[in-house]
Amino acid sequence: MKGCLHFASRAAAVLLAAAFVVSLPLSLLAFNLGRIAFSPERMTTLLLETIDETGGLKQLVIESLTAQTADPGTGGMDLVAALEFLTPQERDYLGEQLTPPGWAQTQLGALVAGVYEWIDNDRARPSFVVDIIDLKVALLAGGASELVETVIDSWPPCSVEEIAEMSVGALLGEDSLKFCEPSEPLRSGLVGLINASLAVSLRALPDEISLGQSDSTPATPEVMQAKERLRQVRFLAGWSWLSSPAMLGLVMALVIRSWKGLARWWGIPLLVGALLSLAMTVGVRVGVEGLARSALDQAAMPAWIGQMIHALLTAMMVVVFRRVALQAGILLVAGGVVLVGGWILQRSAERRAGATLPASTRTRELPPLKDDPVEPGEPPSGMFG
Repeated sequence: MKGCLHFASRAAAVLLAAAFVVSLPLSLLAFNLGRIAFSPERMTTLLLETIDETGGLKQLVIESLTAQTADPGTGGMDLVAALEFLTPQERDYLGEQLTPPGWAQTQLGALVAGVYEWIDNDRARPSFVVDIIDLKVALLAGGASELVETVIDSWPPCSVEEIAEMSVGALLGEDSLKFCEPSEPLRSGLVGLINASLAVSLRALPDEISLGQSDSTPATPEVMQAKERLRQVRFLAGWSWLSSPAMLGLVMALVIRSWKGLARWWGIPLLVGALLSLAMTVGVRVGVEGLARSALDQAAMPAWIGQMIHALLTAMMVVVFRRVALQAGILLVAGGVVLVGGWILQRSAERRAGATLPASTRTRELPPLKDDPVEPGEPPSGMFG
Protein backbone atom coordinates (compact mmCIF):
# COMPACT_ATOMS: atom_id res chain seq x y z
CA MET A 1 0.00 0.00 0.00
CA LYS A 2 2.82 2.36 0.89
CA GLY A 3 4.57 1.60 -2.43
CA CYS A 4 1.43 2.36 -4.43
CA LEU A 5 0.96 5.68 -2.62
CA HIS A 6 4.58 6.63 -3.30
CA PHE A 7 4.22 5.78 -7.00
CA ALA A 8 0.97 7.76 -7.28
CA SER A 9 2.58 10.79 -5.63
CA ARG A 10 5.53 10.75 -8.01
CA ALA A 11 3.27 10.26 -11.04
CA ALA A 12 1.10 13.20 -9.98
CA ALA A 13 4.22 15.32 -9.41
CA VAL A 14 5.50 14.49 -12.90
CA LEU A 15 2.17 15.51 -14.44
CA LEU A 16 2.09 18.74 -12.45
CA ALA A 17 5.67 19.61 -13.42
CA ALA A 18 4.88 18.97 -17.10
CA ALA A 19 1.72 21.08 -16.84
CA PHE A 20 3.77 23.86 -15.24
CA VAL A 21 6.29 23.82 -18.09
CA VAL A 22 3.55 23.97 -20.75
CA SER A 23 1.33 26.52 -19.01
CA LEU A 24 4.05 28.94 -17.89
CA PRO A 25 4.54 30.57 -21.33
CA LEU A 26 0.78 30.82 -21.85
CA SER A 27 0.15 32.31 -18.42
CA LEU A 28 2.92 34.88 -18.85
CA LEU A 29 1.59 35.87 -22.26
CA ALA A 30 -2.03 36.07 -21.08
CA PHE A 31 -1.14 38.05 -17.97
CA ASN A 32 0.94 40.66 -19.77
CA LEU A 33 -1.43 40.90 -22.71
CA GLY A 34 -4.35 41.39 -20.34
CA ARG A 35 -2.52 44.13 -18.45
CA ILE A 36 -2.09 46.03 -21.73
CA ALA A 37 -5.26 45.20 -23.65
CA PHE A 38 -7.67 45.76 -20.75
CA SER A 39 -6.07 48.91 -19.37
CA PRO A 40 -7.55 52.16 -20.73
CA GLU A 41 -4.53 54.16 -19.56
CA ARG A 42 -1.92 51.92 -21.20
CA MET A 43 -3.96 51.57 -24.39
CA THR A 44 -4.39 55.34 -24.62
CA THR A 45 -0.63 55.81 -24.26
CA LEU A 46 0.10 53.21 -26.94
CA LEU A 47 -2.54 54.70 -29.22
CA LEU A 48 -1.09 58.17 -28.85
CA GLU A 49 2.40 56.91 -29.68
CA THR A 50 1.08 54.93 -32.64
CA ILE A 51 -0.97 57.81 -34.02
CA ASP A 52 1.98 60.14 -33.65
CA GLU A 53 4.22 57.76 -35.61
CA THR A 54 1.76 56.91 -38.38
CA GLY A 55 0.22 60.36 -38.82
CA GLY A 56 -3.19 59.07 -37.85
CA LEU A 57 -3.79 62.05 -35.57
CA LYS A 58 -3.59 64.41 -38.51
CA GLN A 59 -5.96 62.22 -40.46
CA LEU A 60 -8.31 62.16 -37.47
CA VAL A 61 -8.37 65.95 -37.42
CA ILE A 62 -9.26 66.14 -41.11
CA GLU A 63 -11.84 63.38 -40.77
CA SER A 64 -13.40 65.20 -37.81
CA LEU A 65 -13.76 68.37 -39.83
CA THR A 66 -15.22 66.63 -42.85
CA ALA A 67 -17.28 63.94 -41.12
CA GLN A 68 -20.35 66.15 -41.14
CA THR A 69 -20.54 69.17 -43.46
CA ALA A 70 -22.99 71.96 -43.26
CA ASP A 71 -26.34 71.69 -44.92
CA PRO A 72 -26.18 73.47 -48.29
CA GLY A 73 -29.24 75.44 -47.26
CA THR A 74 -27.27 77.13 -44.49
CA GLY A 75 -24.85 78.74 -46.91
CA GLY A 76 -21.87 76.59 -45.95
CA MET A 77 -19.17 75.14 -48.15
CA ASP A 78 -18.78 71.45 -48.88
CA LEU A 79 -15.61 70.75 -46.88
CA VAL A 80 -15.26 67.19 -48.13
CA ALA A 81 -15.11 68.28 -51.77
CA ALA A 82 -12.88 71.27 -50.97
CA LEU A 83 -10.27 69.15 -49.15
CA GLU A 84 -10.14 66.23 -51.54
CA PHE A 85 -7.34 67.83 -53.60
CA LEU A 86 -4.95 67.95 -50.64
CA THR A 87 -1.92 65.70 -50.83
CA PRO A 88 -1.09 63.46 -47.87
CA GLN A 89 1.74 65.84 -46.93
CA GLU A 90 -0.63 68.82 -46.96
CA ARG A 91 -3.14 66.92 -44.84
CA ASP A 92 -0.38 66.11 -42.34
CA TYR A 93 0.63 69.77 -42.20
CA LEU A 94 -2.93 70.94 -41.64
CA GLY A 95 -3.43 68.31 -38.97
CA GLU A 96 -0.36 69.55 -37.10
CA GLN A 97 -1.39 73.19 -37.37
CA LEU A 98 -5.02 72.68 -36.42
CA THR A 99 -4.53 70.36 -33.41
CA PRO A 100 -4.91 72.31 -30.15
CA PRO A 101 -2.52 71.38 -27.31
CA GLY A 102 -3.84 68.41 -25.35
CA TRP A 103 -6.76 67.83 -27.70
CA ALA A 104 -5.43 64.49 -28.96
CA GLN A 105 -4.88 63.07 -25.47
CA THR A 106 -8.34 64.10 -24.33
CA GLN A 107 -10.22 62.79 -27.36
CA LEU A 108 -8.32 59.52 -27.68
CA GLY A 109 -8.69 58.89 -23.96
CA ALA A 110 -12.45 59.37 -24.31
CA LEU A 111 -12.61 57.06 -27.34
CA VAL A 112 -10.67 54.30 -25.60
CA ALA A 113 -12.72 54.69 -22.42
CA GLY A 114 -15.87 54.30 -24.53
CA VAL A 115 -14.74 50.84 -25.61
CA TYR A 116 -14.19 49.62 -22.05
CA GLU A 117 -17.44 51.15 -20.86
CA TRP A 118 -19.23 49.29 -23.66
CA ILE A 119 -17.76 45.98 -22.45
CA ASP A 120 -19.34 46.50 -19.03
CA ASN A 121 -22.69 48.00 -20.06
CA ASP A 122 -25.70 46.55 -21.90
CA ARG A 123 -25.69 48.79 -24.99
CA ALA A 124 -25.54 47.35 -28.48
CA ARG A 125 -22.75 49.66 -29.72
CA PRO A 126 -19.96 51.64 -28.11
CA SER A 127 -20.11 55.40 -28.13
CA PHE A 128 -17.37 57.10 -30.18
CA VAL A 129 -17.74 60.87 -29.93
CA VAL A 130 -15.14 63.45 -30.94
CA ASP A 131 -15.39 66.88 -29.35
CA ILE A 132 -14.37 69.48 -31.96
CA ILE A 133 -15.16 72.64 -30.00
CA ASP A 134 -11.45 73.43 -29.59
CA LEU A 135 -10.89 72.84 -33.31
CA LYS A 136 -13.70 75.20 -34.22
CA VAL A 137 -12.42 77.86 -31.83
CA ALA A 138 -8.88 77.59 -33.21
CA LEU A 139 -10.13 77.89 -36.79
CA LEU A 140 -12.48 80.77 -36.11
CA ALA A 141 -9.72 82.58 -34.20
CA GLY A 142 -7.50 82.80 -37.29
CA GLY A 143 -6.53 79.28 -38.25
CA ALA A 144 -9.12 79.27 -41.03
CA SER A 145 -7.09 81.74 -43.11
CA GLU A 146 -4.09 79.39 -43.29
CA LEU A 147 -6.42 76.49 -44.01
CA VAL A 148 -8.02 78.36 -46.92
CA GLU A 149 -4.65 79.30 -48.41
CA THR A 150 -3.45 75.71 -48.26
CA VAL A 151 -6.70 74.35 -49.67
CA ILE A 152 -6.84 76.81 -52.60
CA ASP A 153 -3.19 76.12 -53.41
CA SER A 154 -4.14 72.45 -53.79
CA TRP A 155 -6.85 73.15 -56.36
CA PRO A 156 -6.05 72.87 -60.08
CA PRO A 157 -5.81 76.12 -62.11
CA CYS A 158 -9.12 77.50 -63.38
CA SER A 159 -9.93 77.51 -67.04
CA VAL A 160 -11.54 80.51 -68.73
CA GLU A 161 -14.93 78.77 -68.70
CA GLU A 162 -14.67 77.96 -64.99
CA ILE A 163 -13.79 81.56 -64.16
CA ALA A 164 -16.79 82.75 -66.15
CA GLU A 165 -19.05 80.38 -64.20
CA MET A 166 -17.89 81.65 -60.82
CA SER A 167 -20.37 83.83 -58.99
CA VAL A 168 -20.89 85.22 -55.53
CA GLY A 169 -23.80 82.85 -55.06
CA ALA A 170 -21.56 79.88 -55.70
CA LEU A 171 -18.99 81.11 -53.22
CA LEU A 172 -21.67 81.59 -50.60
CA GLY A 173 -22.98 78.08 -51.12
CA GLU A 174 -26.15 79.00 -52.96
CA ASP A 175 -24.83 77.49 -56.20
CA SER A 176 -22.21 74.82 -56.86
CA LEU A 177 -18.65 76.08 -56.48
CA LYS A 178 -15.91 75.23 -58.95
CA PHE A 179 -12.95 74.04 -56.92
CA CYS A 180 -10.18 75.57 -59.01
CA GLU A 181 -7.53 78.26 -58.36
CA PRO A 182 -8.00 81.47 -60.40
CA SER A 183 -5.31 84.02 -61.08
CA GLU A 184 -5.03 87.36 -59.31
CA PRO A 185 -6.92 89.53 -58.52
CA LEU A 186 -9.75 86.96 -58.52
CA ARG A 187 -7.79 84.71 -56.20
CA SER A 188 -7.66 87.29 -53.38
CA GLY A 189 -11.39 87.86 -53.68
CA LEU A 190 -11.97 84.10 -53.68
CA VAL A 191 -9.88 83.72 -50.50
CA GLY A 192 -11.92 86.38 -48.71
CA LEU A 193 -15.26 84.94 -49.77
CA ILE A 194 -14.24 81.38 -48.84
CA ASN A 195 -13.03 82.58 -45.44
CA ALA A 196 -16.49 83.93 -44.79
CA SER A 197 -18.12 80.77 -46.18
CA LEU A 198 -15.84 78.55 -44.07
CA ALA A 199 -16.79 80.48 -40.94
CA VAL A 200 -20.45 79.78 -41.73
CA SER A 201 -19.69 76.08 -42.27
CA LEU A 202 -17.73 75.81 -39.03
CA ARG A 203 -20.47 77.44 -37.00
CA ALA A 204 -22.98 75.04 -38.56
CA LEU A 205 -20.95 71.99 -37.49
CA PRO A 206 -22.05 70.36 -34.22
CA ASP A 207 -19.77 70.60 -31.22
CA GLU A 208 -19.52 66.81 -31.04
CA ILE A 209 -19.21 64.42 -33.96
CA SER A 210 -20.21 60.79 -33.61
CA LEU A 211 -17.88 58.38 -35.38
CA GLY A 212 -20.20 55.66 -36.60
CA GLN A 213 -23.56 54.73 -35.17
CA SER A 214 -23.93 55.06 -31.42
CA ASP A 215 -27.20 54.81 -29.56
CA SER A 216 -28.67 53.45 -26.34
CA THR A 217 -30.30 50.43 -28.00
CA PRO A 218 -30.06 47.38 -25.71
CA ALA A 219 -27.64 44.74 -26.88
CA THR A 220 -28.94 41.53 -28.40
CA PRO A 221 -28.36 38.22 -26.58
CA GLU A 222 -25.56 37.40 -29.04
CA VAL A 223 -23.78 40.68 -28.28
CA MET A 224 -24.21 40.14 -24.55
CA GLN A 225 -22.69 36.68 -24.87
CA ALA A 226 -19.73 38.18 -26.70
CA LYS A 227 -19.33 40.76 -23.94
CA GLU A 228 -19.51 38.04 -21.29
CA ARG A 229 -16.74 36.14 -23.07
CA LEU A 230 -14.64 39.31 -23.09
CA ARG A 231 -15.19 39.71 -19.37
CA GLN A 232 -14.18 36.10 -18.77
CA VAL A 233 -11.04 36.57 -20.85
CA ARG A 234 -10.23 39.69 -18.85
CA PHE A 235 -10.68 37.80 -15.57
CA LEU A 236 -8.60 34.82 -16.70
CA ALA A 237 -5.86 37.05 -18.07
CA GLY A 238 -5.63 38.91 -14.78
CA TRP A 239 -5.43 35.83 -12.56
CA SER A 240 -3.96 33.12 -14.80
CA TRP A 241 -0.47 33.62 -13.36
CA LEU A 242 -1.60 32.10 -10.03
CA SER A 243 -1.82 28.63 -11.59
CA SER A 244 1.96 28.34 -11.98
CA PRO A 245 2.98 28.86 -8.34
CA ALA A 246 0.04 26.69 -7.28
CA MET A 247 1.40 23.79 -9.34
CA LEU A 248 4.86 24.17 -7.84
CA GLY A 249 3.32 24.23 -4.38
CA LEU A 250 1.51 20.95 -5.05
CA VAL A 251 4.73 19.39 -6.35
CA MET A 252 6.47 20.37 -3.11
CA ALA A 253 3.70 18.86 -1.03
CA LEU A 254 3.81 15.59 -2.99
CA VAL A 255 7.49 14.71 -3.45
CA ILE A 256 9.95 17.34 -2.23
CA ARG A 257 11.56 16.21 1.00
CA SER A 258 15.16 17.39 0.59
CA TRP A 259 17.33 20.01 -1.07
CA LYS A 260 18.02 17.52 -3.85
CA GLY A 261 14.30 17.11 -4.43
CA LEU A 262 13.85 20.90 -4.53
CA ALA A 263 16.61 21.22 -7.13
CA ARG A 264 15.10 18.46 -9.26
CA TRP A 265 11.39 19.23 -8.98
CA TRP A 266 11.56 23.02 -8.97
CA GLY A 267 14.83 23.94 -10.65
CA ILE A 268 14.43 21.84 -13.81
CA PRO A 269 10.78 22.87 -14.52
CA LEU A 270 11.67 26.53 -13.98
CA LEU A 271 14.57 26.31 -16.41
CA VAL A 272 12.60 24.46 -19.10
CA GLY A 273 9.52 26.68 -18.71
CA ALA A 274 11.59 29.87 -18.91
CA LEU A 275 13.41 28.68 -22.03
CA LEU A 276 10.10 27.72 -23.64
CA SER A 277 8.72 31.18 -22.80
CA LEU A 278 11.68 32.88 -24.47
CA ALA A 279 11.23 30.76 -27.58
CA MET A 280 7.52 31.53 -27.64
CA THR A 281 8.13 35.30 -27.70
CA VAL A 282 9.73 34.99 -31.11
CA GLY A 283 7.31 32.56 -32.75
CA VAL A 284 4.06 34.06 -31.49
CA ARG A 285 5.11 37.62 -32.34
CA VAL A 286 5.87 36.69 -35.94
CA GLY A 287 2.58 34.79 -36.23
CA VAL A 288 0.44 37.58 -34.72
CA GLU A 289 1.95 40.24 -36.98
CA GLY A 290 1.39 38.05 -40.05
CA LEU A 291 -2.25 37.36 -39.15
CA ALA A 292 -2.90 41.04 -38.41
CA ARG A 293 -1.38 42.11 -41.71
CA SER A 294 -3.43 39.65 -43.75
CA ALA A 295 -6.66 40.48 -41.90
CA LEU A 296 -6.22 44.23 -42.34
CA ASP A 297 -5.39 43.81 -46.03
CA GLN A 298 -8.75 42.10 -46.56
CA ALA A 299 -10.73 44.57 -44.43
CA ALA A 300 -12.65 47.36 -46.18
CA MET A 301 -11.31 50.44 -44.40
CA PRO A 302 -9.25 53.52 -45.22
CA ALA A 303 -5.57 52.83 -45.66
CA TRP A 304 -4.52 55.18 -42.86
CA ILE A 305 -6.81 53.43 -40.38
CA GLY A 306 -5.41 50.03 -41.39
CA GLN A 307 -1.85 51.28 -40.97
CA MET A 308 -2.71 52.75 -37.58
CA ILE A 309 -4.32 49.50 -36.35
CA HIS A 310 -1.39 47.45 -37.58
CA ALA A 311 1.07 49.80 -35.89
CA LEU A 312 -0.97 49.63 -32.67
CA LEU A 313 -0.98 45.81 -32.68
CA THR A 314 2.75 45.79 -33.37
CA ALA A 315 3.38 48.21 -30.49
CA MET A 316 1.25 46.05 -28.18
CA MET A 317 3.16 42.92 -29.12
CA VAL A 318 6.49 44.68 -28.60
CA VAL A 319 5.52 45.77 -25.08
CA VAL A 320 3.96 42.40 -24.18
CA PHE A 321 6.84 40.28 -25.42
CA ARG A 322 9.40 42.59 -23.90
CA ARG A 323 7.77 41.99 -20.53
CA VAL A 324 7.45 38.25 -21.15
CA ALA A 325 11.12 38.07 -22.10
CA LEU A 326 12.14 39.99 -18.97
CA GLN A 327 10.03 37.78 -16.70
CA ALA A 328 11.25 34.62 -18.44
CA GLY A 329 14.83 35.79 -17.95
CA ILE A 330 14.18 36.29 -14.23
CA LEU A 331 12.63 32.82 -13.98
CA LEU A 332 15.58 31.36 -15.89
CA VAL A 333 18.00 32.83 -13.36
CA ALA A 334 15.77 31.69 -10.48
CA GLY A 335 15.63 28.17 -11.89
CA GLY A 336 19.40 28.05 -12.21
CA VAL A 337 19.83 29.27 -8.63
CA VAL A 338 17.35 26.69 -7.31
CA LEU A 339 18.96 23.87 -9.30
CA VAL A 340 22.58 24.66 -8.44
CA GLY A 341 21.84 25.86 -4.91
CA GLY A 342 19.76 22.78 -4.14
CA TRP A 343 22.54 20.41 -5.18
CA ILE A 344 25.15 22.40 -3.24
CA LEU A 345 23.03 22.46 -0.10
CA GLN A 346 22.34 18.73 -0.45
CA ARG A 347 26.05 17.92 -0.77
CA SER A 348 26.84 20.15 2.20
CA ALA A 349 24.17 18.44 4.30
CA GLU A 350 25.52 15.02 3.35
CA ARG A 351 29.08 16.03 4.28
CA ARG A 352 27.96 17.34 7.64
CA ALA A 353 26.03 14.16 8.30
CA GLY A 354 29.02 12.02 7.34
CA ALA A 355 31.33 13.99 9.60
CA THR A 356 29.13 13.84 12.69
CA LEU A 357 27.74 10.32 12.42
CA PRO A 358 30.93 8.32 13.45
CA ALA A 359 31.68 10.60 16.41
CA SER A 360 28.19 10.26 17.77
CA THR A 361 27.88 6.54 17.34
CA ARG A 362 31.43 5.56 18.19
CA THR A 363 31.83 3.53 21.49
CA ARG A 364 35.02 2.08 22.80
CA GLU A 365 34.89 -0.82 25.22
CA LEU A 366 37.60 -0.58 27.81
CA PRO A 367 38.87 -3.78 29.45
CA PRO A 368 37.52 -4.38 32.94
CA LEU A 369 39.63 -3.14 35.81
CA LYS A 370 41.36 -5.88 37.78
CA ASP A 371 42.55 -5.66 41.36
CA ASP A 372 46.25 -5.78 41.83
CA PRO A 373 47.31 -9.23 42.97
CA VAL A 374 48.57 -9.55 46.52
CA GLU A 375 51.80 -11.40 47.02
CA PRO A 376 51.36 -14.39 49.31
CA GLY A 377 53.06 -14.22 52.62
CA GLU A 378 53.33 -10.44 52.55
CA PRO A 379 51.50 -8.83 55.48
CA PRO A 380 48.91 -6.26 54.66
CA SER A 381 49.96 -2.72 54.98
CA GLY A 382 48.36 0.58 54.87
CA MET A 383 45.78 2.38 56.93
CA PHE A 384 43.84 -0.78 57.69
CA GLY A 385 46.75 -3.19 57.69
